[in-house]
Amino acid sequence: MAEAVTYTRLKERGGPVPVSTKIYQGTGSWPDSFKNFAFNTFLLFYYSQVLGIPASLASLAMGVALVIDAISDPIVGSFSDNLRSRLGRRHPLMYAAALPLAFSLWGTFAPPGGLDEVGLFCWLLCFTISTRLTLTFFLVPWNAMFAEFTDDYVERTAIVTYRYALGWAGGIAFTFLTWTFIFPASEAYPIGQLNPDAYEVFAPVLGLTVGLAVLFTTHMTRREVPYLYHPRQASRFRFRVVVREVLLALENRNFLRIFMAVLIGAVIARPAGAGGE
Repeated sequence: MAEAVTYTRLKERGGPVPVSTKIYQGTGSWPDSFKNFAFNTFLLFYYSQVLGIPASLASLAMGVALVIDAISDPIVGSFSDNLRSRLGRRHPLMYAAALPLAFSLWGTFAPPGGLDEVGLFCWLLCFTISTRLTLTFFLVPWNAMFAEFTDDYVERTAIVTYRYALGWAGGIAFTFLTWTFIFPASEAYPIGQLNPDAYEVFAPVLGLTVGLAVLFTTHMTRREVPYLYHPRQASRFRFRVVVREVLLALENRNFLRIFMAVLIGAVIARPAGAGGE
């Protein structure tokens, strides 16, 4: 059996986590918030109502991407946990995700003209998978990073508070600006999201905004790398280790209770969210 990997900080923090760090880390909630708004509000509507492919076909592509995303999360998490680099375990993956994620989101809402039903399905499938995978390479390390800033419970709670506050504020602002300036109602399109020309603006705005948000939170928290945990020894990525870690988590009763509660809540909330305009 392989020796367990141990971790250490390169520097010990001499005081509390700076407020600026909490803010910079909190802005990392924006990429997922903006992507969720775009996918939950527009993606199925755009492909079925504007581009004209059957909703069942579009839903199939989105569902396949979601399954692949669920499989990729623990793999990326395990890889990040054991990564050794000058920028630590988290930041290299976050930096690497920025450009592919921006391109994937842009492409998702900008399929080339002239594609038939099968072509649109393949485009949607490829770009939703690409979006979810590249977002995983940012989101998993970003989520793991906050607990490494400090071992103090109160400070960790404060960091999470900043994340939620900034996530909500950014999400509300992005939603308001999108509806006001990109999808306004007009005489030709009383329902703004039916305007196909609006998506030619929305696609680059979404991609560039998310890409810049990833780069901003990653670069501005780079100074914290010495205070994060680093593996003491090199460890090669092994898929069987990922499987073992997943099985270990499933043996934890508290984790199972939380997992089932979140799963049930998502099942209940998703039809309500999908049914709204």
